[in-house]
Amino acid sequence: MRTILAVDDRKEILAGIEQLLSGECQVIAVSSRAMALKFLQQRLPHLVLVNTEMAEMDGLRLYVEMRENEKWEKIPVEKITYPFDAAALKQRVEMLLLEGAQEDNAYLPVIKDGRITEIPVDQIECVEIYDQVVIVRLQYQELRTRMTAGHIKKCLGERFLNVGDGLLINKKLIQNVSEGILYMKSGREHVLPLYERKKLTEQVKKMLLIERAGEA
Repeated sequence: MRTILAVDDRKEILAGIEQLLSGECQVIAVSSRAMALKFLQQRLPHLVLVNTEMAEMDGLRLYVEMRENEKWEKIPVEKITYPFDAAALKQRVEMLLLEGAQEDNAYLPVIKDGRITEIPVDQIECVEIYDQVVIVRLQYQELRTRMTAGHIKKCLGERFLNVGDGLLINKKLIQNVSEGILYMKSGREHVLPLYERKKLTEQVKKMLLIERAGEA
């Protein structure tokens, strides 16, 4: 489960955030910069929500300190704005958590049944990237994600083969390649694009030879 650190000096706002997000995330609610720093020194959350207009500029100082700290600078930070818009905040949090996936992560965050869930990357056969939607295909299931193409590729890293036309294929789940067709272990087939067919066929053949030699 993903962890969100919420920082605000208004108890009612923290309570609202906990109620809004606790079903799909672990929400750590604190009321000051000092408490937030103490938590950050012990554990790194996936996302920080902060009111930058707290008394004594605590929220703004926290934001600046996080951006100047090598350990914390990559943690997404979202400002809590007033009036408090629950629907907009939830949508923004979902997007930030999806985009926060790190390169070569073991899991890919997706939206399933209206909630963020994490799918083991090894179970993903392929990812299809279109203009308006990204489809994540498992062997017996199809999911969708609002992750951008750039973040998808960053998260999957070198474990997936980019065959063009927005199609990324899990290298470990390729069974064979012949005459421009990738045969998957699931029985599914993928036709390689004509303009890259020869190059990709040779690349996959070499990859499979190395993999099988390692298993021998």
